[in-house]
Amino acid sequence: MYVLGLDPGKKGSATALTAKGEWAGSVRFDRDTPLDVVAWLRSLQADGRIVFAVLEKVGSMPKQGLSSTFKFGTGYGWCMGILDAMGIPYELHTPTQWQRAMKCLSGGDKNITKAAAQRLWPEAKPSKSGITQDDGDGMLIAEHARRLAVERGWV
Repeated sequence: MYVLGLDPGKKGSATALTAKGEWAGSVRFDRDTPLDVVAWLRSLQADGRIVFAVLEKVGSMPKQGLSSTFKFGTGYGWCMGILDAMGIPYELHTPTQWQRAMKCLSGGDKNITKAAAQRLWPEAKPSKSGITQDDGDGMLIAEHARRLAVERGWV
């Protein structure tokens, strides 16, 4: 069984963890195509079962331009659509919700979440250089999802 964490956005990522919290893989939205992401999710569904996901609930940011806000919203909606289309149950959690639960309130500093992910999965290599700032949030959101699924008796 797998759980997912999705950090939408141009440099966002999606991560799968096993029920035991082992890193099972990641995709990056700036590196992998939408077809790659769907193929990855289908492989997880075939290899087991995705029981739950948490998608970071996001909104526009102050001083963000209209074009970038639209692109960001499109990616966020795409993540929701693919989860719905694949029948993967999910919840929306704000950055503050999952960061508080993971004890890594970042205040926007991605180095904090990257370091927290590196402590939990020192051997994980979602990128050639290991865990990057762009990978960390998706990984921690996945762990947040896993803990919720365990607490609720789903895994």
